Amino acid sequence: MVEIAGIIKFTLIDYPGHPACTIFFQGCNFRCKYCQNFELIERKKGIIPKEYVLEFLDERGDILEAVVLSGGEPLLQEDLLDFIKEIKSMGFKVKLDTNGYLYNKLEQVIPYIDFVSMDIKAKIDKYEIVTGVKINFENILKSIHIIKNKAKGFEFRTTVVPSLVEEEDIREIAKMLSDLGIDKYTIQNFNNERTLDENLRKYSPFSKERMERFKSIAEHYIKNVSLRNVSIF
Repeated sequence: MVEIAGIIKFTLIDYPGHPACTIFFQGCNFRCKYCQNFELIERKKGIIPKEYVLEFLDERGDILEAVVLSGGEPLLQEDLLDFIKEIKSMGFKVKLDTNGYLYNKLEQVIPYIDFVSMDIKAKIDKYEIVTGVKINFENILKSIHIIKNKAKGFEFRTTVVPSLVEEEDIREIAKMLSDLGIDKYTIQNFNNERTLDENLRKYSPFSKERMERFKSIAEHYIKNVSLRNVSIF
């Protein structure tokens, strides 16, 4: 069973280059302080039947090219692989958004995934502060290796958050990724409108100038660095 909590029926930004829909799954193994979808953290029953989603995709096959699996953490879903196979059999590309902790589940589904976006939450010694849970960082490293070696397409991305993830974090993350042979990296600005930790809502997203500074730092280690959610003002 897959516990589906919501669906965006059309998006041009969640899978760049492809008109897509985005499916949100219930349940997450992290408790990131800046999480915007914090109502999905609790592992509970979904509200949208799988059959409804498949019928919707069948009807929209002439408009949509791809399906984005997001959350929550999609890899927590017991029957995710079967669900992915059903979507692929209908001719859609599939993109997976993941925190990369469940490397064994990632290994199972990656042959059927067209694009993986994995979040690198912070530098190693702050990972538990940002995610709000105890972790084994080896799990993160294993997922990076799996994605690098087996994914058809991928991105590693970090959300910069005032007081949590700033310049030194970006420096260490970029160096780590470079050491692992990763040559592209995305840095995205945080959104303060909805956050699990309400204290973060008092912080404004970083300015365009600060985002460019993050990019410059990362470019010391990684050739292809892009920015996302940057205000022009």
